[in-house]
Amino acid sequence: MVPFMQKKLILKIFPLFLGGVFLSSAYSAQDFSSQNIEVSKSESEVLKSKEEQKIIRSLFLPELSFNGGLGSEKLNDKTDKEEGPYLFLEGKVNLFRGGRDKNQNEKNNLEVKKRILETEITDRKIKIESFKLIAETNRLKAENELLQKEIKDNQTQRNMALKKVNAGLTTNVDILDFDIKEQNLINRVTVNNLNIETNVKSLLSLYSGKVPYNEIESYFSIREEKTLEGLNSEDSVNISTAKLDYEISNLDKKIVRSEYSPIVDLEAKWGQITPQHEVFKNEKEHQIFLNINIPLYTGGTTNFKTQQAIIDSSQKERELRQLEVDAKSKFEVEQKKIETLKILLKSYQQIFSKAENYKMLTISEYKRGIKNSPDVISASDKLLEATIKTLETKSELSVAIFSFSETFKTLKERL
Repeated sequence: MVPFMQKKLILKIFPLFLGGVFLSSAYSAQDFSSQNIEVSKSESEVLKSKEEQKIIRSLFLPELSFNGGLGSEKLNDKTDKEEGPYLFLEGKVNLFRGGRDKNQNEKNNLEVKKRILETEITDRKIKIESFKLIAETNRLKAENELLQKEIKDNQTQRNMALKKVNAGLTTNVDILDFDIKEQNLINRVTVNNLNIETNVKSLLSLYSGKVPYNEIESYFSIREEKTLEGLNSEDSVNISTAKLDYEISNLDKKIVRSEYSPIVDLEAKWGQITPQHEVFKNEKEHQIFLNINIPLYTGGTTNFKTQQAIIDSSQKERELRQLEVDAKSKFEVEQKKIETLKILLKSYQQIFSKAENYKMLTISEYKRGIKNSPDVISASDKLLEATIKTLETKSELSVAIFSFSETFKTLKERL
């Protein structure tokens, strides 16, 4: 009876096991990630970068302003000086700045993409952490159910021993063996309950306590088995982020070097430009300027900034290459881990089957007086540990598959 129940338990538990674990269609339209403070912060950075994008684009637009006040003006060829109020409309257009505005705009576009990738990285990290907590919680619940059945089974075996004691076929030592085992089983259930409560609170905290546990669990429930084929290390979001960092560093070099280029502005003024006793007493004045500013010497500041940009770009390139090596290594290690866990799972299932037969034979021989109570306890423990090892391996395998998929799946931009 008990071995059958253990088999049934292994088959029914863990809706998050094997073959790839992905979001169910019932919850695919919902995303709890934005409730997480880290993801929310990353999303805010994306919005800030998009506002910065608008600021950069505004540099290409004309500037228009009213200027007014009181002033005094005296020209060299005049004996009188002009003084009084002035009021004029001034416009300015940026015609050429060595391409720095264009490069700055391109840099900002890349920074927006980088912020999106960083949000995706944070989102995936939270999903993996959530899945681990759910998988561990479900494993502990399944283990507790198994331990409760083991306690009942132990009580049945204790009653058999008690009959032998009453018949004078054995001593009270056998009863003590079963009592000690029962207390140990109860202690394990108590510890598991504490860990379950801790995991549930940790999971709820990930989403600021705003999403019920059952909804989060359903969000990560299995939909179908899915192959991991087609994934590769180059799809790592961390690599994509590092590539953007390298591109941004190259644009920084262009932006700094553009400071050597001339700046050309078109400026126009219309109204009462010269201070006069009364506003607009005389005819309107106008001025148009084509300003060309050619930098000759800046104390070496531009050169120093150029060297900084070159150093930074070289470092970003080294970091990118190292990250590509690390991602490839991690990809291979995680693949090997998944395959190893699958092999171990088959092995533990075989051990379970043998331990089940061993327990049944031991109980049968115990009833006939061939085996003693320590033999029954040992056989029960073997089956219990084989079942728990199977649960643990299934849990670890499901987490490994989910983590592998989240880390190396093809990027889909969030915004």
